[in-house]
Amino acid sequence: MNMGKKTQEEQSCDFEREGWKFERRLMLELIDSSQNLVESSLSSYKTGMMQDLEQVSEILDKMVSGVGEVADAADTLLSAVTAQKGHLDSIAAGQTSIDKNSQSGVEAMEEFSLSIENLGELSSLLKAMIADNHDIAEQLHLLSINGSIEAARAGTVVGAPFKVVAQEISNLSTKAGEIISRQEDSVNHIGEVIESLTSGNKEIVDRIKSNGATIAEAAASIQNINNEMGQIASGAEELSAISHQFSAAISQMQQAVERLQENANGFFLSLQNEFDFNKTVTSIFTKLITRPEETTNMEEMAKWIIDTIYNHFRDEQGNHTLALARLFVALPEEKLDSTAAQAIRNKQSASGRYLCLMATKGSEAAWNERTRSVHHKAISLPRSQQELEIMPMLAEMFRNMKVDYQRIISPIINDDFSAASLTDGYMLVEETVGSRFIPAQDDFIKPYGIASELGYGGILPSGAIFTCFLFSKSPISHHMADGLRLLSSAIQQALLPFDLKGLYWEEQGVVPELVTTAAAKGAIG
Repeated sequence: MNMGKKTQEEQSCDFEREGWKFERRLMLELIDSSQNLVESSLSSYKTGMMQDLEQVSEILDKMVSGVGEVADAADTLLSAVTAQKGHLDSIAAGQTSIDKNSQSGVEAMEEFSLSIENLGELSSLLKAMIADNHDIAEQLHLLSINGSIEAARAGTVVGAPFKVVAQEISNLSTKAGEIISRQEDSVNHIGEVIESLTSGNKEIVDRIKSNGATIAEAAASIQNINNEMGQIASGAEELSAISHQFSAAISQMQQAVERLQENANGFFLSLQNEFDFNKTVTSIFTKLITRPEETTNMEEMAKWIIDTIYNHFRDEQGNHTLALARLFVALPEEKLDSTAAQAIRNKQSASGRYLCLMATKGSEAAWNERTRSVHHKAISLPRSQQELEIMPMLAEMFRNMKVDYQRIISPIINDDFSAASLTDGYMLVEETVGSRFIPAQDDFIKPYGIASELGYGGILPSGAIFTCFLFSKSPISHHMADGLRLLSSAIQQALLPFDLKGLYWEEQGVVPELVTTAAAKGAIG
């Protein structure tokens, strides 16, 4: 052996030292991360609380202002209603006056109608008297003519005829006097009736004027009422708007209080989740580094590792949150057991390396025995990174491990690798549905409700790569994945002793023809 190269034992010691350094570093990072998260949560909670309190204070100020505006609007509305009541009282009094005047007007109009009827009768009587006067005047005229005729004919003998004529004229004169007297009485009576009508008409006019003034006052009162009603309507609208603002302010305050409660609940829930998560990580790590001493091979250890991890991922009800957990190790052909060798007989690897399923645990019975796996007992690794792209999940996993693919299929044992540099990376698919890295969407992801996929890996002293894949029904965040990076180092330290001794399988069987094939290819193992 060249003095410039490290022995396998020396390199294993390097790996172990690097592994423990990595574990300590990750523990410190986990503590720092937890502290930063708590401080960030406290700061965020304090900021959110202060903002919500300020908002509540502003809302309360608006509410107080709103109450004052409501009071002012109520006072305005009360004043408008009081004024409206006064106008209504005025209208009622005016209406009473109008009713009285209207009644008096009706009575006066009735009297006026009777007076008109009397005037008509007197007018008819005057007409008859005038006709009689005409007759008398005509008779007097005839008598005068006849007297003249008789006087001319008789000459001096005027005795008895003129006496008769004179008597008749006298009678007519008397009759005419009586008629004229009656006419005078009638005319006087007509004058009195006319005077009465004139007086009645004046009274009616006065009453009508009074009614007009009352109606005008009523119209003015109605106008005032309309104005007051406008003010009342405006006040009502303002009051309604203020009420809506007040209601909105109360709603906002209620929402702010709810947000305060949500923030508080979220804050304490995040703290609780962080503490629970840290407890889970610490428990898993503690369990893995206190591995059982009676374990004799890597397959047995891998089963214990996967069982430990699987059983630590539970929800609040104690149900398993991992649907499937698997651990693989990349081995050359001569290191395969009979099960893996049988699986690859018809699909030889061009690179001479196979990613062998060491342990499996899941919610289906067939997922709890590696021998029952149909497609993943041993996965043939291609010769190049480009050919590996047909297996997107593996390609992405190796990329995140930050290791050259050629070192995976052709490891150099004595190459001075740092274990920590190969275990920092991890693969996380936060949302597996529709992810191009998880091809089995319809057969696995969707039927079993897989939310996230998490993969860790590392390198063993022989140069073999190991990978651990966790398929979770609960979402996994990058913060959780960062905290779980300890798994890489813990798995590495647990598998390291068996890699040093080449103890991979429980059966410890080696297929001779594969050894020959591998030896011919110059593989190191």
